[in-house]
Amino acid sequence: MPDFSHGGIEVFTPEQQRYLRRLGDAVNNLGNQTNAAPVGKIPPPQPHTDLQVKGGNGKFAIQITDNSNQYRGNAHSIEYDTSPSFSNPQPVHLGPNKTAMLAIGQGPFYFRSNAQYPTSGPSTYKYHPTPVSAAGTDDPPMPVSQGVGFGNQPFTTPNPPKRS
Repeated sequence: MPDFSHGGIEVFTPEQQRYLRRLGDAVNNLGNQTNAAPVGKIPPPQPHTDLQVKGGNGKFAIQITDNSNQYRGNAHSIEYDTSPSFSNPQPVHLGPNKTAMLAIGQGPFYFRSNAQYPTSGPSTYKYHPTPVSAAGTDDPPMPVSQGVGFGNQPFTTPNPPKRS
């Protein structure tokens, strides 16, 4: 939408000015409701605060901690690989969930996680510091629920138009 904060709207009739302002408000409201930026780009979410992985009996219990603001549409993903350089990462999309139980074999595997909004790029990765094995006959403990990242805050566009 045009930014009329520096003038320019005066060339329109009062009725046209009201229409343009209402149209701008509608576009901005739509952006807030869909986590999109009518003007500018949506920044990626903050990196996850922590990533915990425990293994046993061929299963891995994964727990993501994310203490950042949760805006609508925040989706979490993990990747695992046999190499610390993640030369062949296997992605697992968790959606809004921050915990998972995966049966992917005994490993050992390296893990990393990130988050992304539907309209942004991904956050930087949070790496689990060491490889994790799922050897043995005992299942790993169920991860403590971190809730879901649906988010209850609409996104505020990074460069909202200013209107008088």
